[in-house]
Amino acid sequence: MLAYVYADGQSIQQILLQEGLARVAYVFVPNTRHLDSFEEAEAIARQAELNIWQYEKYVTNRGFDKTKVNEVKTHEPKTNEKCLIKGNISRENKKIYHIPSGKYYEQTKPEKWFCTQQQAIDAGFKKSGE
Repeated sequence: MLAYVYADGQSIQQILLQEGLARVAYVFVPNTRHLDSFEEAEAIARQAELNIWQYEKYVTNRGFDKTKVNEVKTHEPKTNEKCLIKGNISRENKKIYHIPSGKYYEQTKPEKWFCTQQQAIDAGFKKSGE
């Protein structure tokens, strides 16, 4: 279960959901303020088959089925056409993201992929200055 937890101004639960390390469940009124953004983050991670979403039937209505992690994946994770933003960390440890129309996009080897620019910004990345 998650509460509204922040570190350095970033929502920890939002990050966990974006990375596919948590799911939205057991929502109790009145704690629904961020529900829409949490569900959106979960949907993006699910579509990209990140972490908990990579194993078929691992996520259940009652939690997680640990036996599914040891099974062979039924298929490789999808290449998500919507997740085309490349996140790169420079030698100076600067987090930079590149969009498909950017000057350095093709030559950039991503260390992270993002589906939206906001997702990249939320993860601490800044847009390439080109």
